[in-house]
Amino acid sequence: MTQIRLGVAQPRTWYGTDERRNVDEAVSLIRQAGATGCDLLLFSENFPGPYRERGRFDSIGPLSSAAKENKVAVVAGTSEETEPGSNRFHIIAAVIGADGIVKGRYHRTHPAGPYIYPNGDLWDFHYKEADEFPVFDMGWGKLAMLVCSEVFVPEIARMHLFPEEFGRKYRQAELQLPPTGSHLTAGIAMIASPERVLCESHEPGILSAVLDIDRIRWLRDTDEELIVPAPYRTIPGVLKWRRPELYGALTAQPAATAARREP
Repeated sequence: MTQIRLGVAQPRTWYGTDERRNVDEAVSLIRQAGATGCDLLLFSENFPGPYRERGRFDSIGPLSSAAKENKVAVVAGTSEETEPGSNRFHIIAAVIGADGIVKGRYHRTHPAGPYIYPNGDLWDFHYKEADEFPVFDMGWGKLAMLVCSEVFVPEIARMHLFPEEFGRKYRQAELQLPPTGSHLTAGIAMIASPERVLCESHEPGILSAVLDIDRIRWLRDTDEELIVPAPYRTIPGVLKWRRPELYGALTAQPAATAARREP
């Protein structure tokens, strides 16, 4: 049976001149995750940072060392300049293996910039969207992600589930993914399987749950039947219902595209 323990971090967050303290907080949480047997620990958007144009610092190096020391894979939030001197920043979810090696980065793709990030009390940089949807092989399965409010853009998840329709050569491993989340500013964390909410919390620390990957694969492959009581708490194989021949209007380019806003 393939199972992993997934942790989501609910950190205490530092702002302004104390922002660098978030790195120490993240390292401490990675140690806690290792002590509780987590295979993967997720941090929220832009945590531990930096999330301002000024006062830049490296967070991925210390987290990579902590991941290796504690044998925990980590997804960490940061921002990186699109190119030196551009004053435009990608929002990054960096995927670090349990060996401390950075497997790669997902750059937030939605919406088009500048969005809400410039001149804010929490964030303060000029955000630039990206255009790629990487998938990371974690050994126990493949990992793809959405960042924060991208959860409201279902097309991103569909890109991972049906890459053959978008010219991609690889496929996200699971048809039904356990949604997880933690929030940088409001203190909300949740882990859900396709069938139920596994846990949720408003308290600081680490929230963790065991994910049954084999069960998820079974739900992916099983066709719904009229059985009472049903042996599942979701509709299995639901994406087999899709009729892509009806959806052309969803992906058609408009005759005229509004110019993107730039600061």
